[in-house]
Amino acid sequence: MLGTGEEALNALRQLAASNQSDVVSYVAIAHLEGLLSRQPQALEALEEAVRRDGANAEALSALAEKLEQQNDMERYETILGRLAALPEPGGKLPILKARLAYRLGKFDEALNLARDAPPSTDVGTRAQLIGQSLDRLGDPAGAFEAFEQMNREDSRTGAEVASQTRKSRDELAEQKSLLTPEWLESWAHVPGPERLPAFLVGFPRSGTTLLDTLLMGHPDVAMAEEEPMLSSVGERLGNFARLADLNAHEIGELRNTYFQVAGRYLPDAASKLLIDKYPLAMGSMPIVHRLFPDAPVIFMERHPCDVVLSCFMMRFQPTGIGTNFLTLRDTALLYDEMMQLWTRSTELLPLRVYTIRYERLVEDLEGELRPLAAFLGLSWLPEILDHRDTAKKRSFIKTPSYAQVTEPVTKKAVGRWTRYREQLESAIPILEPWVTRLGYEL
Repeated sequence: MLGTGEEALNALRQLAASNQSDVVSYVAIAHLEGLLSRQPQALEALEEAVRRDGANAEALSALAEKLEQQNDMERYETILGRLAALPEPGGKLPILKARLAYRLGKFDEALNLARDAPPSTDVGTRAQLIGQSLDRLGDPAGAFEAFEQMNREDSRTGAEVASQTRKSRDELAEQKSLLTPEWLESWAHVPGPERLPAFLVGFPRSGTTLLDTLLMGHPDVAMAEEEPMLSSVGERLGNFARLADLNAHEIGELRNTYFQVAGRYLPDAASKLLIDKYPLAMGSMPIVHRLFPDAPVIFMERHPCDVVLSCFMMRFQPTGIGTNFLTLRDTALLYDEMMQLWTRSTELLPLRVYTIRYERLVEDLEGELRPLAAFLGLSWLPEILDHRDTAKKRSFIKTPSYAQVTEPVTKKAVGRWTRYREQLESAIPILEPWVTRLGYEL
């Protein structure tokens, strides 16, 4: 959190090297690599820990969790077997077994295992599994209560969380107030570059991970999944208001920053169509347009009530803008603020936007993807329809939807909010104008 992760890693590696029997340091290295978004390195550290001590419950538990995130359920089950065979397997085993049962579709078993797990081991994960299982078993009231417990556990810091929640929405409101025709007219004209990335945006849980997995199956696409290109540009830009003052040289430098960062994460980005999938970049369209005025933008659209409910039911990192997802009302308020900024951007900026509606996508993959491919200048290839095969080839999926993209495309999540209408009472008045504007129904 202080930005000294690399220093901490060096210290941990020196500690591990000085003691060949040290397993805990490798588990700590893996945790830190994960926080730094280097999941393959985290997996390597955990595998090294298990090689050093194959009977260490902490190392085996951490390796199992990482394999589940990688959707490697065969190895996950094998590691659980090794963990269960230990005289003292540790407190995480019941939760890990519940996760396996859930991933295998054994929802009754997952529910019982999660309920039997000691609450003190991992309160939030236990509550999440109970909620997910009850949702699948058709008990919305029980599921919602469990998700409330999960989010309460993640909001224990109270005042700090509330402060971050307000600050994140205030920043969006400030950018929206600045975005006026007069402000845009003050921008000096700077021609766009020849090389253009595409942007895949939409409120979280609107289907962006499903769509990026489908598009990733195209050999001419380099998919950047929530990598820090735009955030690096934002850091270099500093104040959002500076967009109006940028000259051609400064914009060129920001473009260089964007592509340099992209190259670090996607070595083949220069030879393919780079698609920058970052859902909340829907609030960064002025920056995108200033750098890449002709860039294609894909906007994922889904029923606002389904989106907000799904965010509340998903466990996001409870920091920064993610703190909004800890209550339904805050999630709805964030949706409202993001959509206001998005619509103002589309009204005032000549953006090249192609909208994909989630409900139509899961109904007719090919019918939705063919015109999208043409919009992006990609040849049509039927193999991109096999998202499950593409998902299995991916090393790590960075979003909370990692487990869902390995499942067949179904319509089961369409209209799920209707089962939770009573629980959504505080959010519906905030969302109703958007439901109407987007052509959905309540």
